[in-house]
Amino acid sequence: MKPRFSVITLPAHDPSILRAFYEEAFGWTPVAANADIAFYPLNGMLLSIASRQMLEDFIGIPLAPSRSSSVLLSHNVATREEVLHLHDRLVSRAEIVVPPTSPSFGGLFFYFRDPEGHLLEVAWNPYVTLDEEGMVTGHLPIDHLT
Repeated sequence: MKPRFSVITLPAHDPSILRAFYEEAFGWTPVAANADIAFYPLNGMLLSIASRQMLEDFIGIPLAPSRSSSVLLSHNVATREEVLHLHDRLVSRAEIVVPPTSPSFGGLFFYFRDPEGHLLEVAWNPYVTLDEEGMVTGHLPIDHLT
């Protein structure tokens, strides 16, 4: 089986608030949407923002409470300046958990929670390779990092 995920879904108590956040903060436009769910194209896959209640009804089980997710989504960019630009855009719209920080291996990262409490990273990581359109093409070796 070829390794891949096709859609990542963020459950939302109020999908309209979460949709407005991503559309205004990142400038995203859904490719399909209704009152309960919206789909955004991301680097060869889709991100959906869906009503938590609709998902629970559809799947037939309760979802984990908000702010308990151990999944971290990362938005990688090509330059340090892009990290700082996104930080400036998000500082008044989101809870910044960790301000822009340069780790010992290089790059620049910050972490924030969206209005539903999902944890996200914005990163310029010198080991993640991107093409001219910002599409991830690979990852450089890290075996020397410990």
